[in-house]
Amino acid sequence: YTYDASWYQHYFDWFDDCVVGVEVFNQGDRYPTDRILWDEINRDRNPDDLIWGFSNDDMHRLSSHAFRNYQHFLMNELTEDELRSAMIDGSFYFSYEPDGADDSLDTYGQAMTPKLTDVTVDKTIIHLTATDYISVEWYDQDSELIGSTDSQDVSRIDSNFVRAVFSNEYGKTFTQPFGIQQ
Repeated sequence: YTYDASWYQHYFDWFDDCVVGVEVFNQGDRYPTDRILWDEINRDRNPDDLIWGFSNDDMHRLSSHAFRNYQHFLMNELTEDELRSAMIDGSFYFSYEPDGADDSLDTYGQAMTPKLTDVTVDKTIIHLTATDYISVEWYDQDSELIGSTDSQDVSRIDSNFVRAVFSNEYGKTFTQPFGIQQ
C-alpha cells in the first residue's frame, strides 16, 4: 500500500484485540520503506500501545522463499496460548536473512542471524544481550540512528520509543520497540 501512517491507525485501534503488528519485512525485503512506515505508525501511538513488527515469507515457493524471514517467540511452553500471549505482549523479535533461502549453502534453514538472549531495563537504561552479532544500532521514532552500543539510556531521548537492530554477515535481527514515557 502507499498510504501514510495515519491511514493505518484506526485499523489498529478498531481491531486491537486481533491485529497487533505489521510486516516490516515481507518476502525477503520486497518493501524496504516498511521500517520507516512502522516507525511512523508508532511515533503517533501511546508508548504503552505500540505496534509490533514481523518478518514473514510468503512461501509461494519453498526453494526461493523459505528461511529468509522469521520470528523468535520467547515462550515458556510450546502452546497456542503461550504463542498468542507472546504475540500480544511483544515477547518476540524478528530477523531478515537475505541468503536464507539458498539451499546450496551449508547454513540453509539454520537461522544464522543474531540471537537476542536477554533484555534488562533498569530505570532509563535498556541493556540488550545477544550472540553472533557484529554491530548493534538503536533507532528513534524518526528512523534516525541514535546509538551503537548494547545499552541505551533513554532519559535524554525525545522519542516515543526506541528499537535496536543487531547485524552480522548473514542478516539482521530487530527488537520490538521500547515505549518511552515522557
